[in-house]
Amino acid sequence: MNFFLPNNIEEASEILKKYSDDAKIIAGSTWLMRAPIRDEELPKKMVSLSKIDNLRKITIKNKVLFIGSMVSHFQLYEFLKNKQNFECLKKSVIESANEGIRNAATIGGNICANEFSNSDIIPALLSLRANLIIFDGSKNFEMNLKDFLSWRLDRKNYQIVSFIKINEMKNFSCHKRFLLRESGDYPVVNLSVNLYNNESNIIKEISISVGVVENCAKNWEPFEKFLKGKKIDAESFKNQSKNFLNFFKSRDDIDCPGWYRLHVLPKLVKEAFLDISTQIRNFSS
Repeated sequence: MNFFLPNNIEEASEILKKYSDDAKIIAGSTWLMRAPIRDEELPKKMVSLSKIDNLRKITIKNKVLFIGSMVSHFQLYEFLKNKQNFECLKKSVIESANEGIRNAATIGGNICANEFSNSDIIPALLSLRANLIIFDGSKNFEMNLKDFLSWRLDRKNYQIVSFIKINEMKNFSCHKRFLLRESGDYPVVNLSVNLYNNESNIIKEISISVGVVENCAKNWEPFEKFLKGKKIDAESFKNQSKNFLNFFKSRDDIDCPGWYRLHVLPKLVKEAFLDISTQIRNFSS
C-alpha cells in the first residue's frame, strides 16, 4: 500500500490520474477506513488532502458561502452557529453521527461517499440549492449538487470536489431526523425544509429534501409544488404529505424496513413546519 501527501490540489489530481482506479482520496477517512467492515478492500494507493490548507477554509464573500471540502462537520458548525440563514445546515452537521465522527468527517468526503446512504448534510445542502466547485486536473468547473449526485458514480477519481458554494438568501429552515433508538448515530429518515422570501405564514418558495429513504437524498418535488401558496399548517401538511409518499422507492436494510421509513416521514413533516412556524413568529415579534 502506498500513501501520498500532496501539497496542492493540482498535485493530488495528477497522482490520482496517474494511478487511476488503484488510488483513492483520503479526507476524514471515517468512511474509507471502515471498508474492511463492509467486506471491501482498502485501495492500493491513498492520496491524502490533509496538507492542502485551502480546502480547510470557510469564507463568506458577497453573500456567498464557500466551504472547503476538507472542512469537518464540527468546524462548519462553529463557523455558522451565530449566523442566520443556515439553520438546517447547522442542525445537520451538529446532530450527525457522534462527536468523534463530527470532529473527523469532512463535508466533501460525505458528499462523495457513493455508498453512504445515511448522510444528514446532503439533504440540507440540497434544500439550500448548493453548488460544487470541482477541479478536473486543469481547471475548476461548477455543478449543482442535485446533478452531482446523479453524476458522482461516473466521476473520474482525479476530479476533486474543492468547495461547496451556497448563495446566502433570507430563509426559514430546519433539519429533522428520526432515530430508531436514542443512542443511534444515523437516522432511518431525515428531512430538510427551506422557505425562501417568506415573511408570513403563506409559502412563497420552498425546497424540501428527504434523505436515507432511498440510496441517495433527493428533493420531494411533487410535495414542494403542492405546498406553494399554502398557509402553513403543520398538522394538515403532515396528513397531506401521505399522498406524496409514492414519490419514493424506499429501501430495506438491516437497520430498518423500507415501509417504516415512509411511515415516520409525515411525522418529520409536522415537526419541521412547527419549527418553521416558531421561527416566523420570533422573526415577526
